[in-house]
Amino acid sequence: MSRWGALLAAVLALASPGRAADGLQDSFGALTEEVKETSAPLAERAADPKARRPVVRVISWNVQAFGANVSPEREAAYREVLGHMLSDSRSARILSFQEIANATGAAKIGAMLPGAGERWNDSFTNTNGAMDNGFFAERGVGMGCERPLFARQDERGRWQRDREKAMHTPRAAHMRVGNFDFTLLSIHLTFGGGDSRESARELTNILDWVARYLAQPGADPDVIITGDLNIPTNKGRSKPGPSVEDVVAAHPAFGRQGGSRRFVALVDAPTSRNREGQPVNNYDHVLMTGDAYDEEYAKSSAGVVPHDFMRAIEERHGTMVSDHLPVSAGFYTSGEGGDGKPIAADGDSACRVLLSMSPLK
Repeated sequence: MSRWGALLAAVLALASPGRAADGLQDSFGALTEEVKETSAPLAERAADPKARRPVVRVISWNVQAFGANVSPEREAAYREVLGHMLSDSRSARILSFQEIANATGAAKIGAMLPGAGERWNDSFTNTNGAMDNGFFAERGVGMGCERPLFARQDERGRWQRDREKAMHTPRAAHMRVGNFDFTLLSIHLTFGGGDSRESARELTNILDWVARYLAQPGADPDVIITGDLNIPTNKGRSKPGPSVEDVVAAHPAFGRQGGSRRFVALVDAPTSRNREGQPVNNYDHVLMTGDAYDEEYAKSSAGVVPHDFMRAIEERHGTMVSDHLPVSAGFYTSGEGGDGKPIAADGDSACRVLLSMSPLK
């Protein structure tokens, strides 16, 4: 767990439900302009101009079968969670959601976001699969193009998934905030009946796609993968089976790559929850190419929304919100990057590349 997550969880353990919400809101709000290096003393950080600059936060959440049949109690709990995460935080501007059941579910989520359609654009395609992935981005975020992966339209215009590639159709979009542009993926790997080798196989398919994308002239080297992978990181592994790093290391395009072409996996804490709502498995992650990690990622900003915050809301509404906790990460959008160079857009032809990749229709 990141430093902000650990500190916040400790505070919430002693706080009332109302204070838990305030604490989460304060934590997200502080990241708007005050992301700080955790290793530096407070006095040094206060004087450091790098400590105060714009950050965009990407939140990823498996919302658990969110569709037309969500109960009023559960919908109210979702609304409260989203309101606290987003209402006062302009840094949290992009949402990557998994397990949106259908267009009705996507519309419900959009309606409950603070400001609703006046503040957010959605990116969602309903396929013939039971659950799909989608994005919600503030209107100030440039979402130049978007598309499902491993899916094509039939003769009647309906989207058919390629379930051999991915049980739950991944979604990709190219976005820009300030000077930072990037290609974002929302994925939900198959659970495979508990067989993590099936999840690893699907992750390999996604890495194959990313390798083909990056190999084309004009592709954006900043690729961020968010979602429910049903595979732990090395540090988060609690039982035998492949880790995210194992799958990346075995891939011919990334396994022996260093520098900007490597993949970095973040979030090592438990994120999936059992029936009692307790976090048990480290399944939800933020992965990114070395280009994004070295240049724009705000170090130590990745983490998990605290379990105590979620439980306080669930107890208030008498229902479990989701069997996963949201995860997030922050990225600088201007100024000097981690490599010492000014942050600048580097994916001017990314949409042409993204939309040219088959299958699309």
